[in-house]
Amino acid sequence: GINAEYGGTNKPDPEQYLLGRRIDDAVDPTVDTTDTMDWINGVVPNDLEGRAEMFKTMDAFAKAREDPMFMIEKQRRTAASDFRNNPLKMQRVRELLQKELKKDLKKKKKKRKKSGEGTER
Repeated sequence: GINAEYGGTNKPDPEQYLLGRRIDDAVDPTVDTTDTMDWINGVVPNDLEGRAEMFKTMDAFAKAREDPMFMIEKQRRTAASDFRNNPLKMQRVRELLQKELKKDLKKKKKKRKKSGEGTER
C-alpha cells in the first residue's frame, strides 16, 4: 500500500490483517524481549497449581471490576473522599452540626424547665 511507497512503519495494515495476514510478520525481530520475559517469569508461577490460583484471583478481580454495584460503591466512596478532603465543605458541615447541636441543647433545656415547673406545684 501507500506505507510501502513512503517508507511506512512496521505496523500491520488493518486491511491486510482483516484479509488474513498474520500480525507476527510485523514484529521487529531485532527487538530484545528477554527483559520482558524475565519479568513475566518472575511474576507468573511456574507450577500449574500456582498458575491456576493466579488466574482464579485475576478472574475474581475482573468480575468485581465489571460488577455494576462495585462501580456504584467505588463512585460513592470517591465522592465521599473528595467531600472529606475539601476543607470548605467540611467547615460548612461543622457549622451546620454546631448549629443543630445548639438547637437541641436549647430544646432539652426548655423541656427540662417545663417538666421541672410542673412537678413543683
